[in-house]
This record gives sequence, structure tokens and C-alpha cells, in this order.
Amino acid sequence: MTFSSLLAIEFIKTSRAVSFWMSLITFALFGSFILWLSFHGTTVINGQEVANMSLPRDWGRLLSQFKALHILFVPISLILLTASEFTFKTVRRNIMDGLSRELFFISKLLTTFVLTLLYFLLPLVLGTLFNLGSSQAASSETLRAFISLHEVFMFSSYVVALFGYALLGLFFAFLTRSAGSAIAFYILYLVLEGLVSGLLQFSSTLNPLVKFFPTKVLDDLINPFRFDAESLAQFQLQLKQAEEIGQAIPATVYSQLPQFETGIAFFITTLYIVLMSGATYLLFKERDL
Repeated sequence: MTFSSLLAIEFIKTSRAVSFWMSLITFALFGSFILWLSFHGTTVINGQEVANMSLPRDWGRLLSQFKALHILFVPISLILLTASEFTFKTVRRNIMDGLSRELFFISKLLTTFVLTLLYFLLPLVLGTLFNLGSSQAASSETLRAFISLHEVFMFSSYVVALFGYALLGLFFAFLTRSAGSAIAFYILYLVLEGLVSGLLQFSSTLNPLVKFFPTKVLDDLINPFRFDAESLAQFQLQLKQAEEIGQAIPATVYSQLPQFETGIAFFITTLYIVLMSGATYLLFKERDL
């Protein structure tokens, strides 16, 4: 069976799932509200009023505003789709009809990637539409410069990181085979990793391990400073000046900087993606349907 056939089967399943449409519509509504405030409202960050959003200048700012929504809606939407197949015995019927476990798992990976792309592209489309209707839109920007090579690199990094978060949700969906339990485990994992990271910061010996935690690596890949050399240079200059005058700088300030070189960040992220995919497949292969 070809990938196109698997995608066609998954498209039919997904398009008929009420949970998918509810998640997508809710995400779009929340996103539209965020973008309306960003393009037309008053945004205050650290007590200072920030200029209204304008594209292509603020692609990075747009993505950062959607990060929290993305890491919730993409895995949860995937969990609802995948866990329901175990609940309603769709998986067993697919295997009995001749679909191998390997092909079924590949179809889930394809669904994960397509769903990641869909949720990633939706804010970009909505942002473009809001930008067209905004008085702050820069009329001097040409269509050719609207998305540069710099943005392509930033978008690609974001998709890879979001795919990693989605795979984490897929793992819990295969582990629990229950939508409610998988969502609870996913959120609990995010909370526990955050708590453990905070506790390890008090240990000079174990603190260096924090940056290797899965979500820390994913977040580091899409660190805003990685795509804004000017802001990074300014931030580093401020740190240097503070050090020269003997000002104490908390470790949390340094943690705002990228912890890995870009190539290393991609490598570790890819390694986690392979490990999560492999663990999920082995879990599926070794358990009865």
C-alpha cells in the first residue's frame, strides 16, 4: 500500500471525526482573538507598550504567541483521533482487513506530520489575512520579500519542534489507548518535567542535564534569539556590561539564550523524534489489540 493510499484512509477518518473539527475551530477562534489584539489592540510587554504587529517584520513574534496553543492543541487533537481508534476497535478492524501493524503505525506518523503542518500553517494564513486589513502593514514590502530564506529556516525549525511535541502526544495515546488518560499523562509530563527542571537548578552538578530534557531541546530549537541575531547581540552585550560592573546575574537569565548550536540542536531533536517514534512502535507491536 502506498503512502498516498494511507493518507487517503487517514483523511477519511480525520474528516469524519467531530473532535478534530471542534479542536481546529476552537484553535482558530483563539488564534483570531490573539491576532486581532496583536494587529489592532495595545500590547504591553514588561510594562512597555509594543508596536502593533506587522508582517513580514513580526513572523517570529507571531509564532511565539502561538507556541502555548500549539503545544496543547496539536498533541491533544492527535490524541483524540488516535485513542478513539482503540476505543472503537478501528485498529483491530484495520489489522483484520489486511493492514499490517507497520503500515498502520506509518499512517499514524503521516497523520501526525500532516496535522502538525495544518496547525502550523493556520496561524500564518490568519496572520496574513489580518495583516492585509491592518493599517500597520508595511506597504513598502514586496510579495517576494514577504517570506525570505530566514523565515523558511525559522518555519522549518518550528515545524520540526512541533512535530516532536506531537509525537509525545502520540506516544501517550498508544500507551494508554484512552483519550482522557493520554491527555492527562501528556499534561502531567509537561508539568513534571518543568518541576524537575526547576529543582535541578539548585544543583550545580545536575543542572547541566536540564538542557537535554526533551521539551527543553524542542524549545531550544525554536529559541527566538536563534532567528534574531540583532536581539541576541544586544542581549549578550547587556550581560557583558552587567558582568563588568559586578552585577549578579541569575542563572535563569543565561537560560534564555540558546543552549546548543543550531546543528547540534537539530541533531538532538532528530534523535528524540527517532526515539519517541521507535518507543511508540515497539509499544504498539508488543501489545495485544
